[in-house]
Amino acid sequence: RIGMYFTMTWLGPVYRCVIRKLPEEGEEKGKAIGFTTGSIIGSLIRQDTMRISNVNSGNELSKKRPDEIADRGWQSPHVLGLGILLGAYPLRVAYDQGVKTAQLLAICDEERQFKILRRHYMRLGLKPIKELTDDITCVPDRMIWGGVGTLMEADVTQILSRHTQELKKIGAQD
Repeated sequence: RIGMYFTMTWLGPVYRCVIRKLPEEGEEKGKAIGFTTGSIIGSLIRQDTMRISNVNSGNELSKKRPDEIADRGWQSPHVLGLGILLGAYPLRVAYDQGVKTAQLLAICDEERQFKILRRHYMRLGLKPIKELTDDITCVPDRMIWGGVGTLMEADVTQILSRHTQELKKIGAQD
């Protein structure tokens, strides 16, 4: 209904989830709009990278720029943008595999963006569990996550339940 679909590929426990526009006539697959990567190991999903092309934040100002929307060929269906969809799809796949816990890192590449990201993840229902710093004791975690920041965690069932109504509204949009 929103003119997009997901593909998910695996290499062992590592996944890559891509969201694409529906293919136009004559195309085998639609243009990739964004992707996320991570891994599922046992009862834990680690959501790592997320990239969205030509980001539309879903705010009122971005809706007033129809020329940009026309150029990119898609519009965000929700105020949280496509990130809510890209995050929820692998979580649902993980849930179907019996995964109980989700983790991600609010990475601290730049202080202002870090604060925004951390606050955003907390609004989504994740809780801080550990600060990853430059300290030697954080090296194992930093090797997994690739940087410093706040390691955050959530119960998969709770986070999916919390956002079910939002996701249904996105799917119901024309």
